[in-house]
Amino acid sequence: MSAESEYTCCMCYKAIDAHTHNGEVYWTSGHNAQPLVPQDTSDASMVEHGRCCDSCNGIVVQVRMMQAFGHHETAGMIIGMFRTAKTQTDAILAHMKVLSALMAVNE
Repeated sequence: MSAESEYTCCMCYKAIDAHTHNGEVYWTSGHNAQPLVPQDTSDASMVEHGRCCDSCNGIVVQVRMMQAFGHHETAGMIIGMFRTAKTQTDAILAHMKVLSALMAVNE
C-alpha cells in the first residue's frame, strides 16, 4: 500500500495522512466525516467522498458526542454549516468557524 493517500479531507481540504504501524502503511482513506459532509457536491471544487483527516475527525467526534448527549441545537448548527456548503471555500470557512468556536469554549 502506498504511503500517499488518494483522498483530500472534505472539511479542511488538506491531504489525508496515511496511517502506519512499524513503518508499514495500513490505511490511507481517512475517517467517515458524517454528519459533517456537504449535501451538494456538484461544484467542481468539492470532494464527493465524505472522508476527513485525523485532525478534522476530532471535530466530527465532538459533534457526534453532542448529538448523543442531547445537545441537538448546537450540533445541528455545526452540521448545518457543513451541509449547506456549496463550494470548497464554503467548507473551509465552516471548518474555520467551528475551530474558532471550539477554541473559544476551551479558553
